[in-house]
Amino acid sequence: MTQMNGFSWLRRLWSGSTLVRVGVVLSVVALLALSVIVAATIFAEQSTGKASAINIAGSLRMQSYALSTRVADTRGTAADRQETAEAAIVEFERRLKSPSLMTGIPQDGSNPVHRIYSSIVHDWEARIKPLARMAIENEADRADFLVEVHPFVAKVDILVRQIETDLESRIQLLRLVLGVGFFVMMMLVVSALFLLHVEVFQPIARLAEVAKQVHT
Repeated sequence: MTQMNGFSWLRRLWSGSTLVRVGVVLSVVALLALSVIVAATIFAEQSTGKASAINIAGSLRMQSYALSTRVADTRGTAADRQETAEAAIVEFERRLKSPSLMTGIPQDGSNPVHRIYSSIVHDWEARIKPLARMAIENEADRADFLVEVHPFVAKVDILVRQIETDLESRIQLLRLVLGVGFFVMMMLVVSALFLLHVEVFQPIARLAEVAKQVHT
């Protein structure tokens, strides 16, 4: 009963005052505009993180080949080769676990980006990093490492493409939200102008015309 009375009061308020109706419409327009601004701001922040993640993920390919070059290089002493290879391993691992990259990896375990990233981390820890260290001294392990690194880099390529795809889907969603929001706002503004025209400007014009006729 209370709810029905509340609805009745709102209906009377809506039908009783043109200014109230126009004010409600303009308030809704303002709220929609604020919502669109907030959505665009959040998207801009997330996009910056995604762009950084794409850059870091792309650099993993270069670092993988840099590591391959250092492992395959047999010049110099064993200690020097070990040192340069270890530096490349540390640098790859730093980039792989970089906070800039992690911001672009969804936490949802079912997400394709999360799955391929987890697979890359597993391959690196379980296979690529140990094999790289063994390959410095052992020619057979060196050959195995150079064979393994190519499919590993292919996975990194997939990660880069999936992060890019995720960013593109977000851009498309933002475009849809902005388009719908703009359309709704324009319809509401037109409705407000129509109300003002029909219920304010037209009566004023009629009154002015009547007053003019009385005066003459």
